[in-house]
Amino acid sequence: MSSTGVKDVSSADTYARPVRSPRIGGSSTARQLQAYFASDARRAILSALGLIWLLDGALQFQPYMYSNGFLETVRDGAAGQPLWLESSIKWSVNVVQRDLTAWNTLFALTQIMIGLGLLYRPTVKPALVLSFAWALVVWWFAEAFGMLFMMMAGPLSGAPGAVLLYVLIGLAVWPARRPGGLLGVRGTRTAWAALWLSMAWLWLEPQNSSPGAIAASIKDAPSGMGWLSSLQHSAATAG
Repeated sequence: MSSTGVKDVSSADTYARPVRSPRIGGSSTARQLQAYFASDARRAILSALGLIWLLDGALQFQPYMYSNGFLETVRDGAAGQPLWLESSIKWSVNVVQRDLTAWNTLFALTQIMIGLGLLYRPTVKPALVLSFAWALVVWWFAEAFGMLFMMMAGPLSGAPGAVLLYVLIGLAVWPARRPGGLLGVRGTRTAWAALWLSMAWLWLEPQNSSPGAIAASIKDAPSGMGWLSSLQHSAATAG
């Protein structure tokens, strides 16, 4: 107590009993959700990445993914590839087609597990590690390394590999004290620059710069959904 009878407020007491900020607007639940899923830019990106993985998992449950059409799409990616890549893709198709229902369900659940792990703070790092491993599997067997080993690679067909974006983002937002995650700020900038430069180089390749190449890429891109295939066809023939 001070000589005036008024209690002194020390800094320790202030930190022990934080002052509550006045309510500006919005529900308490909304503020709690924002604090948990988007407390800063890194956490917001991790949450968005988790939602994308959840969406991928949900789309994996589509009837098309349980059909031979899905396997044929993967098998088609082996055509024209180097022997080692062609044989590995065909081997994976032969394994999966023995019990497509079980394997595809496992694929979907793996992606959902990654998404939930990224949304739940205590499991972010294990979820990122799993996402890196799963991305390599998808890039190899489903995307055939973005068709980089044959003269069909193009940005519209997913080259250099759509799933690589997940890895790059995950590395950049890895929970760490320094900005830029595992790559650091300079490493992240270098990686993004390499990605865009590689895509620019692919646009200059004959298969992407010849007349009608863009329309053909859009039209031939597999979708697995009737409405999306119709939309792609309309976009391809619009010009």
